[in-house]
Amino acid sequence: MKSNIVVSYPGNYSCLINDTLERQDFVVVAQAIFEKRNNELVLNQEVFVRTTVELDCEVLNVTYATILWYRNGQHVDQWQDRGKPKLNIGTQDCGLIAITCTAINRYGTTERNYSFYVAEIPLRMVLIPNRTIIKGESFLLRCITEVDGYNIKLQRNGKILEQTNTTTVDYVVAKSSKLEKGKYTCIAQSGNCTRNKSINVAVEGPPDITNFCDHFVGCISNSLDVSCTANGDPTPTVTITRTFDSKPQLSTTSYQSAIFREMVNYTGQSSLTCLATNRHGTAIKTCHGRIGSTPQFVVKEVNTTVEEGETYALKCQIVKGDFPLVSISWFEDDNEKKEWKSSTIRWLKAKLAFNSVHFKCSVKNDCGREIKTFYQYVTAPCRIFISSQKLLHYFPNDCRSENCVHLPYGQTILLSAVARCFPQRPILSLWNEKQQQLVSTRDKDIVKEVTGAHVTFLKRNSTTVGKYLFRLYSVDVKSAIEVIALPTFVSPSVANAAHFVILTDDHRSQTLVCNARSYPRHPHIEWSSNVRVTVPSRTTYAGDDGAIYLNSKLVVDVVGTYTCLLKLSSDQETFIVNAAPMFETMRNESALTISASVGSRVQLDCKLLNSLESRIEWFDDHREVFRWRDQSQPYLSIRLGDCGEMTFSCRAKNPYGIARRTFIINVRDVNITAITVPASTVAAGAKISLRCIVERNGYSMRWERNQSVIGQSTTGNRNLTLIISNVTPSNEGKYECIAWRNDCTVKSSVFLNVEVPPRIEDYCPSETVHCRKNSLELTCKASGDPPPQVMIKRKGFLSSVTGIHPGLAVYRGNVTQIGNNVFVCNAKNRQGEATKACHITTFSAPRFVNNFLAMLVRQGRQVHLRCHLFGKWLLPITNVIWYEGFIEKSEWSNKQTVSWIATLADHLKEYRCKVTNLCGSSIRRFSLYVA
Repeated sequence: MKSNIVVSYPGNYSCLINDTLERQDFVVVAQAIFEKRNNELVLNQEVFVRTTVELDCEVLNVTYATILWYRNGQHVDQWQDRGKPKLNIGTQDCGLIAITCTAINRYGTTERNYSFYVAEIPLRMVLIPNRTIIKGESFLLRCITEVDGYNIKLQRNGKILEQTNTTTVDYVVAKSSKLEKGKYTCIAQSGNCTRNKSINVAVEGPPDITNFCDHFVGCISNSLDVSCTANGDPTPTVTITRTFDSKPQLSTTSYQSAIFREMVNYTGQSSLTCLATNRHGTAIKTCHGRIGSTPQFVVKEVNTTVEEGETYALKCQIVKGDFPLVSISWFEDDNEKKEWKSSTIRWLKAKLAFNSVHFKCSVKNDCGREIKTFYQYVTAPCRIFISSQKLLHYFPNDCRSENCVHLPYGQTILLSAVARCFPQRPILSLWNEKQQQLVSTRDKDIVKEVTGAHVTFLKRNSTTVGKYLFRLYSVDVKSAIEVIALPTFVSPSVANAAHFVILTDDHRSQTLVCNARSYPRHPHIEWSSNVRVTVPSRTTYAGDDGAIYLNSKLVVDVVGTYTCLLKLSSDQETFIVNAAPMFETMRNESALTISASVGSRVQLDCKLLNSLESRIEWFDDHREVFRWRDQSQPYLSIRLGDCGEMTFSCRAKNPYGIARRTFIINVRDVNITAITVPASTVAAGAKISLRCIVERNGYSMRWERNQSVIGQSTTGNRNLTLIISNVTPSNEGKYECIAWRNDCTVKSSVFLNVEVPPRIEDYCPSETVHCRKNSLELTCKASGDPPPQVMIKRKGFLSSVTGIHPGLAVYRGNVTQIGNNVFVCNAKNRQGEATKACHITTFSAPRFVNNFLAMLVRQGRQVHLRCHLFGKWLLPITNVIWYEGFIEKSEWSNKQTVSWIATLADHLKEYRCKVTNLCGSSIRRFSLYVA
């Protein structure tokens, strides 16, 4: 039988047989074996300065073993006791201590190494509250030592926050943020000993959106990219949601940062919402925006033909585009017109060119650029330019055409014109007013201007007046010129000359002649003189040159200066007529009766109008008394000696004839006076006294009116009084008082004038309807003696109209003030005043608040067009007519409001309503835009 045993420790082992009790001993030896098999030991507990550390180097087989101790490689002690080998070490300094224990026996050497760190002090670090910090919370970090006098630092991520020499350091955060997140380290240091403690502080909080738009702009058919970024701990989930009225919601989600991307196929207002969420809360932000499109035109190419000199517009106005224009650029034949920048409408004056000129308008907004091209072809319309000399522009009454030229008497005038066209070729002809062609140009007469237009010239001399017409073949273009004759004197008359005419053979008459010419108006001659003028004779006839001639004759038989004046001209002729002597105050051969009293002196006057070369002779009863050649005072003074009748005459002689004048003197021996009391002019209905007084008694007296005796007194009275109690206009007239005795009779007369207060005979009715802006004429007639002065005044206005002729006033004018207007007629003379009012009600034509209205209506909405009037004083409407463009809408007649459902076919249409009443009509225009 065989028995085996495996041993791992030295010692005495015995093998015993049970039946025989035999045994066999085994001694197992080895080098020193430590009780703890791990030869490399590190103390896990903290070892502090000034403490004792026990190191155990107990071996299992201590027999004949020697224990040696080494500290940091230097021998410390030798211990050979076979008991429990232990070493007590005092920690006097901070740092790393390495102890080696060596066990030596005859079988070998075994080592055990001890290493530990000696810290100077114990150090603790505390977080209050001891958990994850929520953003915005307060927290406390505290470092604690047990010994004073050491330098303690508190750091965060390597940055010193607090530093002190006390046993405790507190770091307080009142309101935490993500900046306070990190690793906090407390360092206690003294000499070469340093002690560290660290705590990781986690700061978490609700999300915060840090990057999101405030406003976005998108363009249709383009990609819209919008991002949103949010911070938070833990990392938030970010969602972007799009909201649009006519589109379903669309969203995208990601962590911390999300990107919304969409291909836009709509326009209008839109909004994006960013939502960030973690376990601590939610953050939301909305970004509003607009989706638009590039500018668009109705048409991108415009072909236009314009006339030379015509002002035309290049309109670069878009019809669609949801964003304001950023820039507008213009190009002429691909050359940029920088001076036209930022202008949507350009007004140009067309210049003639053979090739078409094209302009480009480039508009740009936030979504893109659009170009519109204008092709312009310039033509020169066929026109005729009159180039005749001496064209008249200041006789509109004589000139019936747009061009007139004066043909002087007996001369020739040149008629000339220029015709100009492009692209046509002008063939020019001249016609008279009888539609007879006089002359024409030919194709070879056409030349070219520098500008490229075709030009032709035509000239012709004319000796007759009349209307001529320049015409162009193949086109309806014509221009008239009229040859006229301005009013002038013609032979034998001489303008502005003086002619001397002598009346011979005892005042025989003479004929003065003036000849004048004009065209197309008839010449008109007026005669004037410093003496009376008879009616002249006039003869009108047509001359060989087509002008109208006038022969005017005036028969004169009175000495004086006569003037022949040609109207509408400054020409005149003067005739100086001389004759036999003529008295100044009365005609020749007339008798003058004079009444005078006995013993008085009378003066006889024979002053002449034409005293040159005249001699005056005086006769008493046909007997020559004396001759007086002093022409400055041709008078005769005579003292009367007896009562009765005396006759004197004067005779004037000059080389052209003789004139006589006779004076009959009634000589009386008493003075008589006739007077009226209170006055010679009285008002109708008054009482009047007519009194006649003679100087002496013994005369018989009577009153006569129109040779009828109306009052008589007996002989011996010196006065006679006629009383009229109630004076009427029939009492007006001449009253004569006659006193007589023997052969002497004396007379005295007085004229009684009866005046009547004014009375308005004819004026407008009390109420009259009048239309504003129409001419108003009011006539007021009044009677009275003396004829009254008539005035029409508008109530409430300072101005008035006074009649030129007594008893009549006429008001003419426009009354623009709507409503009631009062016109007062006032007739006034020195006997009184009369007044009458005329009420005029003024109405106006239909009126609107504004005559043009631009309307924007959505498709499918109701369109209402209202043609309502504005203001008061409107007559009833008689008719309402609607037009769509220029086509009358009969189904809307007499309707002031029309409506229908808007469609895109109504876009850019124009409607008009015409409202009419008795005072006129008014039109209101509507421009409709359908979106």
